[in-house]
Amino acid sequence: RDQPRSRGLGDVYKRQVVPGDQLMIEAVFKKNKRNIWSFSASATVDGELVVSAEIMCASKESTK
Repeated sequence: RDQPRSRGLGDVYKRQVVPGDQLMIEAVFKKNKRNIWSFSASATVDGELVVSAEIMCASKESTK
């Protein structure tokens, strides 16, 4: 049975994570320019890389 999953540009999936695995997630800040934030993220199981991705997000000034 296929499981729905999110995909993005630059995502690299190495292997499937199964119940009982201890997933360690790390995100590293890369840069911020004009309210655009960039991060490099990876997840490992038992020291083995299972996924990596580049993440970009934007911040918006609060109107409150």
